[in-house]
Amino acid sequence: MNAVIIRKGWFSNVFKLEEVQTPEIKDDEVLLTISGIGVTKNDFLKGIDVCPGIECSGVIAIVGRNVQNWKAGERVCALLDGGAYAEQAAVPAKFLLRVPESITLEDAACLPYIACNIWLALFTKEDIMPPLKEETILIREGASGIGSLAIQFAKYKGMKVIAAAGTDQELTHCQRYGADVCINHTNKDFVELVKKETKGLGVNFVLDYGNQNFYENTLCCDRLGKVPIINLRGFEKIMLSFETIGLMHLQYYVVDILSKSRDEKAKVIDEVRKSLWPVVQDLDVVIEAPYSLRDAHNANKALKRSNLANFILFNVHTKRND
Repeated sequence: MNAVIIRKGWFSNVFKLEEVQTPEIKDDEVLLTISGIGVTKNDFLKGIDVCPGIECSGVIAIVGRNVQNWKAGERVCALLDGGAYAEQAAVPAKFLLRVPESITLEDAACLPYIACNIWLALFTKEDIMPPLKEETILIREGASGIGSLAIQFAKYKGMKVIAAAGTDQELTHCQRYGADVCINHTNKDFVELVKKETKGLGVNFVLDYGNQNFYENTLCCDRLGKVPIINLRGFEKIMLSFETIGLMHLQYYVVDILSKSRDEKAKVIDEVRKSLWPVVQDLDVVIEAPYSLRDAHNANKALKRSNLANFILFNVHTKRND
């Protein structure tokens, strides 16, 4: 089969499409024939001589002898420890999520990683109460791949959503995804507008991938505001003002499903399956840029230049060009 392997280049590592052996599955795994691959900033941080990729979608080809509740031919998406940049992958059965017929397999490829991280960011946190209905969340870059899903998941759980974006067209998209209030973040009165929508109190949560707007996010929070930061890998340093955080009693915490053990990942995926996955069939999934598997290097270069967690999708079923 074909797979992308990270090889050492002259100036930087390169993604090369190569012929490799089909992986052998363990008793608790399935062999997945891959349809699409979600690309994340984690992929280009892998070492050399490995096949990257932490999420994908496809059809189950073979089921391990100890696997229950899954069968060959089912449409699924999955979180992986690596190895998604390929035509087939061995996946632990406990990392699988079913794909409803209303969503294409290609679109489903970019759901597992962000769904798990949104769950960790907003709905589970040690010593922090889960959000109740009518709590307010500010979602930055609401028209982006992550932002659009965050809006829809937050609305599904009953939160009031204020979405921020930079153009009128993007704000229209945010409204379509279900945001209650849409604000242009280029407006010089942005913080005041957010405060106005919360009767001067500020929002309970701010979700901003990588926390690219730290100071402004802090000003938008109420005194006990929570600012989950999803995955700092690949981002610049964040300068924290502990004086401001202390005075306002803000709670900053980093979430990243990839930092969890296999058992912890399986637990989170099971929670997502039960609590968030029912709404997946109604999601409006944003794919920002499609690439073929052989264009893995260019896709990761494009993502590296982006400040957002854009979903860049691979279409695996393409012929290899040598």
